[in-house]
Amino acid sequence: MSRSLFNKIKEAKVFGDSPFFGVGTGLARILAVKEVESSRTSTTFVIIEAEILSCEGGNMEVGDRPAQRIDMGQKSGPSNLKAFLVALGQQWEQDFEDDDYENFGEDHVNDEFLTEVFDNFPEDGTVLKYHARQIKTKAGKDFTKILWYPAASEVEED
Repeated sequence: MSRSLFNKIKEAKVFGDSPFFGVGTGLARILAVKEVESSRTSTTFVIIEAEILSCEGGNMEVGDRPAQRIDMGQKSGPSNLKAFLVALGQQWEQDFEDDDYENFGEDHVNDEFLTEVFDNFPEDGTVLKYHARQIKTKAGKDFTKILWYPAASEVEED
């Protein structure tokens, strides 16, 4: 990531009052993807801001604006972000007639794609399907695991 991109992300304001995702499956419009560093702990987080368009079997309502916070210091953080980015790229493959997104997979998550996501995210957002469920961490705490898919995908229930 370029230094100028990092500086823009670092200076971006994140609204800490966004609720986190609740359980359920549905469609969400991704409004922004931001990288922020906690001034308290120097931990880097990626924040995915969304608006709920539909939700089944959960506690989210249409119009809710939750955020997913991915702790990049956690072992699972980078892979969770990459899974989101692959789903995003696959949706962009359907939304935009651009050869850059053809057969989008893990290998397409590169500096150029990250710049598009963090610097030039579409103003009208991108609709993705989500499946959020409660799991227990190794420490026994509740955690909402969110899986992302292109909007027209079938979600595999676990």
